[in-house]
Amino acid sequence: MKTSRYVGLILVFGFFNLVGCGESPRAVPGFQPMTLQGKPEVNSPPLVIPAGDPRRREYETSLQGRICYYARVIDQDGKPVPKAMVLVLLERLGWGNSSYSKCRTYTDEDGRFSVVGGIGSHVAISIIKAGYTPDGRHGALKGDAELLRATPDAPAIITVWKNTGFSRKDLIVHRPADEHLRFNYSPPLPATIRIDLVRGVLAKQGEEWDIQLRYAVNDKGIVENPESYYTESRYMKSCHITVNQGKMSYLDDPLPGFARPSSGFTYDNCPGVVVRGLIAETLPYLLRTEMTMFQFQSRGGKVHGIWSIPNGRPAANGDLDIDMHGAVNPTGSPALFEIEPTEKHLSTEGYPLSE
Repeated sequence: MKTSRYVGLILVFGFFNLVGCGESPRAVPGFQPMTLQGKPEVNSPPLVIPAGDPRRREYETSLQGRICYYARVIDQDGKPVPKAMVLVLLERLGWGNSSYSKCRTYTDEDGRFSVVGGIGSHVAISIIKAGYTPDGRHGALKGDAELLRATPDAPAIITVWKNTGFSRKDLIVHRPADEHLRFNYSPPLPATIRIDLVRGVLAKQGEEWDIQLRYAVNDKGIVENPESYYTESRYMKSCHITVNQGKMSYLDDPLPGFARPSSGFTYDNCPGVVVRGLIAETLPYLLRTEMTMFQFQSRGGKVHGIWSIPNGRPAANGDLDIDMHGAVNPTGSPALFEIEPTEKHLSTEGYPLSE
């Protein structure tokens, strides 16, 4: 398993050296005590793999930490998911002697589980239950401290999708290469651009639409303050995205508390729209990532989808090239790419119970 698979959302708290905890992870239903004896020592360096060239010891130390992870699993309606299988794979990098530890547990009646004690560099946690799209979390045990908080008092919340039996054949999928969703403008730019995502076309006056781009343009049709979208701001103040009779929420913006499920997330592996996570009819254009992906419902709940407008910013000379892609469900259901667990998903081979 390559390290690159774990780049992205980092949700595992590895800064506690848990007194009395072994080097292998221990996963249990519910929340186990923070320590087995005594209090946790903050920022205490973990043990280092003794094998390998001594010159690698400092490098290995810089990668390794202890797992101290508490989470609650809920479905798209906010209800707990009990008795879901939790598979834990801990990777411990070394120079020519990387090792792996595995264990499993199950969520309790309130959807809770915890993983404590294992020493390693990366961890992958898979959550699997019949009737739910498989999901999970993975990441490095050291990283941005603000993203690594997962304690009994502040557990990570993992939303897994409870399958509805929706057929994918009813989805409308627009691929990045689709020419009909690429638009080119030169000044004067229109103040508003409306897109009908069901037909995949620009909406004319009086026609139904789903997404609207609204630009702050001056009397010459040029976006005001073009330098503002080259700053460190999270948003471009001169462009807003509006949903028609509905709400939206960015998937990669922590401000609304609705983060991407995992790294490598794309529009075609989102099982559905989490309606309770939608926060606003209008949001400013998010600059932080290329994908700028968001979930939405429009037309009074008749259309649900996940959408990306990676190019929504005018160039310095005022030109605007827009391309976009995503998937929409025009049936009134929020379901998108549901997956039913296979026998391989449900297999416990190689993952012993750690209780």
